[in-house]
Amino acid sequence: MLKFIENLQVSQISIQTDQHCVRIAVLADTHIPDRVNDFHPNLLPALQKSHIDLILHCGDSTHQSVLSDLEGIAPLLAVMGNRDAFFSKLDLPFKLEIELFGKKVGLYHGYKSIKHYFKDKLDYILHGYHFDHFHAVGKDLFPEADVLCFGHTHFAEIRHYPNQWVINPGSSGPNSMNGGPSWVLLEMDENGRVIASFQPLGGYICKKQQWVALQ
Repeated sequence: MLKFIENLQVSQISIQTDQHCVRIAVLADTHIPDRVNDFHPNLLPALQKSHIDLILHCGDSTHQSVLSDLEGIAPLLAVMGNRDAFFSKLDLPFKLEIELFGKKVGLYHGYKSIKHYFKDKLDYILHGYHFDHFHAVGKDLFPEADVLCFGHTHFAEIRHYPNQWVINPGSSGPNSMNGGPSWVLLEMDENGRVIASFQPLGGYICKKQQWVALQ
């Protein structure tokens, strides 16, 4: 059982639990219904089979029904993506700091604000994708974070530094930039252990905003 203690003024949530280990699903960029009509057919079954305790959505869910369906599987914490800000009525924070087992997890979509989003978009068009830029944004937003989780780029990455994990689950929906759709299993325990692993979503491809089974 997880107990959430919120400080909404500063977008911080402390989680208390009697569990020895918490299994967390990190998702991003499901893009329903703006880019695809539904979840990847294997996503919700995979979350249920993995006995997830908590779901973190790094933005661009784009519809309340997405969040509601995920909440039906496990408690959910989510942040605002650019598509959420432009095309939905979701009331979500742009960033969220979560404390669990004494570790701090920073959750953000990939930019500091909508103002910064347009500058970052231009930089991407001119210079392409650079992981270090998005890592720097996270370090600026969450100077004390042990784990940074972001989305936005659709580029799946897990990097482990001496004092920090940096996780981008890639697109959990369509338009993955370096492989198929995926999510990340993040395990944290009472002894301070943190382990992150990719969970690919295979068997289907997105065509004309629908999932089509591969032959």
